[in-house]
Amino acid sequence: MNAEIRAKTQGSQLQSLVDSLKDRYLASASKDDVRDKIVFVLGAAASFGSEMPSWEVIRKQIFDTAADVFRDKEIFANEVSRKLAPIIGPPPPGVHAQDFLEKATIEQILSVACETEVLADRVRQLLRKNYWREKEPGLGEAPQLAYEIIAHFLKHRFIDDVVTFNFDEVLDHAVRNELDNESYEIIISDKQFVEASGKRRNFSHVIKLHGTISIPQSLRFTRDETRVMSPEMVRLLDRAFFGGPDEPDPRSRIHLVSFGYSWRDADFLNWVISRIGQVNHLTIVTRSGEASDLLQTMFRIHDDLRQKTSFVGTQKLCDTECTIDHLMWAIWNSIESAWVDKEPFVPAARHILLGYLFGRRADHSPRYVHTSEKRLEFELFLHLLKCKGMMNISVVSEDPRIALCSSLYKKSGSDLIDIDGSIRFVPVSPSPNAHIKETFLSGCSNFNDLTRRLLQRLSEAEDHVSRPRIDAERMIFDTIDKNEFLTAEMKKVFHGPEIEVVSARETKSQWLFKRPKTCSTYYEMQIETKKILTSDWELLLSISESGKWLFDKRILDLLRERKGLLLMINAGGDDFDDFDLWKEINAELKGMEASLKLEVLRTRVPWWRHNRHVTLTINRGQPTAGLYFQRRLKASRISPVVLTHENDCIELLLIFMSYLLRSFSIHYERTEDDLVESLLIAAIIVDVAQKTRCSRADLRTRLDTISEKIRSEFRDIKRRYVSADLPLSDSNLEKFTTRVDKKFRDHGLTLLD
Repeated sequence: MNAEIRAKTQGSQLQSLVDSLKDRYLASASKDDVRDKIVFVLGAAASFGSEMPSWEVIRKQIFDTAADVFRDKEIFANEVSRKLAPIIGPPPPGVHAQDFLEKATIEQILSVACETEVLADRVRQLLRKNYWREKEPGLGEAPQLAYEIIAHFLKHRFIDDVVTFNFDEVLDHAVRNELDNESYEIIISDKQFVEASGKRRNFSHVIKLHGTISIPQSLRFTRDETRVMSPEMVRLLDRAFFGGPDEPDPRSRIHLVSFGYSWRDADFLNWVISRIGQVNHLTIVTRSGEASDLLQTMFRIHDDLRQKTSFVGTQKLCDTECTIDHLMWAIWNSIESAWVDKEPFVPAARHILLGYLFGRRADHSPRYVHTSEKRLEFELFLHLLKCKGMMNISVVSEDPRIALCSSLYKKSGSDLIDIDGSIRFVPVSPSPNAHIKETFLSGCSNFNDLTRRLLQRLSEAEDHVSRPRIDAERMIFDTIDKNEFLTAEMKKVFHGPEIEVVSARETKSQWLFKRPKTCSTYYEMQIETKKILTSDWELLLSISESGKWLFDKRILDLLRERKGLLLMINAGGDDFDDFDLWKEINAELKGMEASLKLEVLRTRVPWWRHNRHVTLTINRGQPTAGLYFQRRLKASRISPVVLTHENDCIELLLIFMSYLLRSFSIHYERTEDDLVESLLIAAIIVDVAQKTRCSRADLRTRLDTISEKIRSEFRDIKRRYVSADLPLSDSNLEKFTTRVDKKFRDHGLTLLD
């Protein structure tokens, strides 16, 4: 390898890769994001962390299997050597064919083996025995850390697509558990239709060039298929990455990054060379950091390929063995440490915990055997953490990850949730609907108490964890206490977002609004939220469960110097009185509120009647921009839409007003301060509704109708609260009315009645 190529093997290339992933993520919210893609290419070594056998092991087993059909290994070796001679050349004199075939790829050997029908069936059985590890139907393979993080990269647009030469299904299950069905497709055959790149934003492909192990018919091992990619596969790759030969976008570019792939297969390499004009860069991550013989030959012929290729040699990064699991973890740690409190992102803590807990010890034994019961238990723990110690059984059981074990969940869910008394069954609603009552509240008083009890269930793991990180041109492994590591990752889940943005369009939003713009990623939603909050407004309306999203550090920094009014409708009620974690969160929010120049007014609706989240700005009496999504009973997956059309913003105002009406019927004991704020919010909203200009008569009518309903509730408020023997007794009613009247005058308003 020449000096220029050798110079590119330094560890700085790993940091360059990290920077590329960060840039791709930051560009994902732009309209032109589909033109510059990052594609991961995975070879056999990528699956070693799941204890999948190497090709060398399979090679030996194939020769052993072939001996039964050809009567002798040497006869089979001679047959393979003869048929592959046009590709790899004949063996030198005196060299046994089997020894010479060390230079042949396993795919080439398989291509000859599969020409004989009897041997082809045995080979497929052999492969299935080695690569099909699913212990229970539908459960999927045990999580592998690298593939869990790759699935996270796909979902959040750090990368766009994956090409894999592996036919095991560890990555498949990681992707299915992370991405919603509308945002990706797994391609196992060149006969599948692939929609052209650019037709759907934020859509990913996992392309399995050799097929998948669960569908034997998809495995591609004939010589015509492995020696040169079929025209159908070439068109498929072109459509997925560049828009296709029928409608190519000359501006489309890709950055290919390979892990555990030898680049000894001429078919894929030739495709890359033929598209080199649209390949921005080729990063090759291997153990040695050296080019294969085939690559070196191609470098001498194609200078543009050589110029665009760089290497990362993992054995030069650290003094110990560095696997793809270590590498992906280190890459993520580098991204996360650089972006804490700077850029909005979803932590990969869930994937790191799953990859670690179901991963392998130094002796290759699993820390926890991947069974449906154990997977369900961990998924419930993680959901409980994410939702701050509260979850609803019906909603959780609809989560696709939980649904994998739905039958077991229905039979023994209550037992699994009873974590040493840290969670207790609490009916949080008087609703006659039983499924709404199936809600669990944590009995823990704070995060530390909750995680301490969860950690008691994880005692089987080793005492210490080696956590990788990138330091300049080296990879460093920090040895940390197991409980410290687990607690740190659990804290990221607990303080991270509760929701997961899916790309599927929510039907009701498309029907309700005229021009909704769907946010298909969490980052896109955050960018749109920032645009809304940094626009001109005097009044900010918010409907959310706790309002915690407004006090994220980045959001808080945007609001800290703003002046005006923030009107909030949050979930609440008597049923939350004993929910200590909810109290802790509210106390934290109250402290953050005090740092704002905004005046914050808040009222509450019953939790079981809360199913929509709204952010809406009002400027000069007119609704201007908003964000909306549906979410009920702590459901995780949402499909948010951004609204800027005048009529759509008025629809959001109407939703806010309808929630305000709900707040008047809440079953909790209002303090005098609570009631003053509720009445003041009502007066402000009625005033806004009166001033709002409407181009549609039906919207004007609806605004006037709901305004009158709020007025009616306002007039009736004294009777309802006095008769309920709550703080407004006859003796202090006059004093209370005087206080409200003064508060209203401060805002230029009058009592509604």
